[in-house]
Amino acid sequence: MAHALIRILTRTWLALDNCDNPASHVQKVTVRDTKAPIFLTTPTDLTVNCDEVPPLFTRKWMTIVIQMFW
Repeated sequence: MAHALIRILTRTWLALDNCDNPASHVQKVTVRDTKAPIFLTTPTDLTVNCDEVPPLFTRKWMTIVIQMFW
């Protein structure tokens, strides 16, 4: 298993009542990505002349699956 990527988001929520009294709350969201990327398709092998080499990034070959938890 690959190492998990961990990102910590900090959100500060603010509120005012009818008399403009403030209140705040800090929320910490830990995002842990433990899923490796998956290939939906892969490029096929090619044999070409040296002046016919296709550009490197012509298609999106990989999609990373991301799950959001709220």
